[in-house]
Amino acid sequence: MSGAAKTFIDPRNSKPGYYDAGGVKKDVIAYTISPEGDTATPPFADPDLAKGVRYVTSMTFPVSKDKNVYYLWFYLNSDTMGVQFCDGSGSFTYGQPDKPTKYKGEFTIDWSTLTEQ
Repeated sequence: MSGAAKTFIDPRNSKPGYYDAGGVKKDVIAYTISPEGDTATPPFADPDLAKGVRYVTSMTFPVSKDKNVYYLWFYLNSDTMGVQFCDGSGSFTYGQPDKPTKYKGEFTIDWSTLTEQ
């Protein structure tokens, strides 16, 4: 059986973060969540299934032109299951928010295509 899962960044049990230049996990400077009433559907066993989950719509963290690859820390949930994304150094698995896994949340900036506004 297969099917599409509706995915979303879930901040309830794992606040979004990033890894600094020294590889230390930090909380993002700020993040926003969806407005009240605009929710995502968590997995069937989740206690918030009926009311839904407000999801992350943006996050802010520092960047430097000296670096173009960043590792983010966020829990990507869905109506099926979720997984923690991080720097890829952990051994935890699916359905374990706030626990490091082997799955990387890699974000790459192509500085050559950015323009000032």
